[in-house]
Amino acid sequence: MEINIKRLQASFREFVPKVYREKWLDLSKNPIQFGYNIYNSFRVGGKTTNELIFALIAFSQCNTTTMYFRSGSRATRAKAVSTLCDTLNNTVNDDGQNYIQAITDGAFCWCQYHTHTKTFRLLHTLDDDVAKAPVFVYVCALNESLAIKSGFADVNCNICIYDECVDDEVSNTTMIEYLNAISTIFRLRHKSIAFLNCNMSVGSPIILRKFGIYEKVLNQTTPYMVYHTQRGMKISVNVLEPPPEQNNDRLKMNETYFNFDTDIDGLENIRGTSVCRESYRELPPDVTPETTSETGLYIYSCGMWLNVKQISSDTFQDMYYITECIEPPHDSEHLTITDDRQFSFDNPYTYSSIGKDFPVCVDLAKKVRRNDVCFQTFMSYIAVKSFYDFYRIPDYV
Repeated sequence: MEINIKRLQASFREFVPKVYREKWLDLSKNPIQFGYNIYNSFRVGGKTTNELIFALIAFSQCNTTTMYFRSGSRATRAKAVSTLCDTLNNTVNDDGQNYIQAITDGAFCWCQYHTHTKTFRLLHTLDDDVAKAPVFVYVCALNESLAIKSGFADVNCNICIYDECVDDEVSNTTMIEYLNAISTIFRLRHKSIAFLNCNMSVGSPIILRKFGIYEKVLNQTTPYMVYHTQRGMKISVNVLEPPPEQNNDRLKMNETYFNFDTDIDGLENIRGTSVCRESYRELPPDVTPETTSETGLYIYSCGMWLNVKQISSDTFQDMYYITECIEPPHDSEHLTITDDRQFSFDNPYTYSSIGKDFPVCVDLAKKVRRNDVCFQTFMSYIAVKSFYDFYRIPDYV
């Protein structure tokens, strides 16, 4: 069954209490795209655990299994990985159920590691034979990934988690091993998700250098950004901020362990101590429903739907206003432009371009690049910026 990312994010918000989502990684907050999604943060940011919760929801709703990668074989020994799902087993919510019971609606109660097959399996009862239980997560070291190249045949494995993709085990061959593993597991299923987790203050950033985004991420000033390779592939990057109650603890750690000169600019930013947001133009206060009109134009980018409206204002005169919305009908009254070529093939009145044949689209591109457009939210600003970056529209047109 094909993964429905938005539905999985809605379920994640339902199953993970707000107090945990505010404290750790919230996978329902920012867009998740089919392709690479990088999560960069301080230690113990909740990255792996919450991705496993997301994967368990995908297993329950879409029958999707997951592959868990580490760079070297030492990190995939039974002693190192057997506790990976402990939080899913041992966290009991208000209803008395752990995550596995709640998410699977009581179909399973426990997740246990099976050493012989290097898999995590879901048990109906604690007396089940682990070897016969269904597989939830496969475990693989990239330096041993050739072992799965011929024999791996799970057509439901549509999620990969690569933990500590920046660490001391990464070598010059790791990138090739990783791409070989991706092609082995996903085959031709392009609507699959690859999570990569890292803390860039330690280890070797070879993977991100090969992606061509290391320097960009090092200087990233927003919590979320989508970068494009030279050939146009999109890579989603989240720099996680510590929750407010941890800010003082991070400062104490800095004073005790990290306050010395380094050759890496922005190291404190990479470790997640602070992130400065870009500014964007918000709606002027004198705009009313009577001064807002529909253009019929929509943008689909970063997994988000955006509605382009036109506003009249004494403050900013006539401007475009871009809001988040749901998917519109694909008919002659609704024009969609997107950076997802396959989506444009599958839907009528949808164009994989900036829409240069339509005057309103050309005008919008100019206004966006001149920062003369209002946005409803920070995420709508990021998605539109990513859309025009994809088509390499210069900042001044």
